Amino acid sequence: MLNREDAWVGGLTVVVAAGGAVAVGTTARPSSVGPILAFSGVILVALLTVYTTKRRQVEQLAAEKARLQLQLDHDRELRDLSELRSVLDEATVALEETIHQLHAAFTTFDATDGDADPAVQAIVEEKRQQQYAEYMHQCSAARDRMIIAGQRIAIRMGVDEALDAAYHQAISLVIDTIRQIYAAKKRKDAGERVSSADFKARNSELGVVRNLVVERAVARVRSRLP
Repeated sequence: MLNREDAWVGGLTVVVAAGGAVAVGTTARPSSVGPILAFSGVILVALLTVYTTKRRQVEQLAAEKARLQLQLDHDRELRDLSELRSVLDEATVALEETIHQLHAAFTTFDATDGDADPAVQAIVEEKRQQQYAEYMHQCSAARDRMIIAGQRIAIRMGVDEALDAAYHQAISLVIDTIRQIYAAKKRKDAGERVSSADFKARNSELGVVRNLVVERAVARVRSRLP
């Protein structure tokens, strides 16, 4: 189907050609035919030049628009990928920091040397209580960062997506481990024997879920690479 410009140029060309033909047919002097035809030819050439130039410009603009759109889409993908990496970096760092602090808290349950001087034992125990309090404070802070990171993952990738599910599994395990440590502390304060070995199985579980989160985070980033 012809667009308006094509129809306009075609119609005007017909008019010019018809006008030239009429002029030739009605002229009384054969010597005037050449100039009339030459004039008509000049007009036709001018019309075609304007038309082809305009059409070329339109095509160039359309090509440039398509190129710019591709560039915008590419830039948007890179921006999204950068934001995704930022979210995942924050999430994995928070998880790693939490596991580190939990492991440190486990070590505060190890028994002191029973043969040591009571005064020394008292100093060591006091130091250990301070470390326990500091480690648990850091655990809680890292847990809170994990919860925020988990919310960002859910918003960014959707609830129940594979990575979201793995990270929330890690959050649940961390919360349960913190509760387990508090319960162990109460037992130790009541006189029961508690050591870091009691947390060996839980420490292993934390390592497994950490590896799962990292594996799925890497897979997610790779799937978004251009």
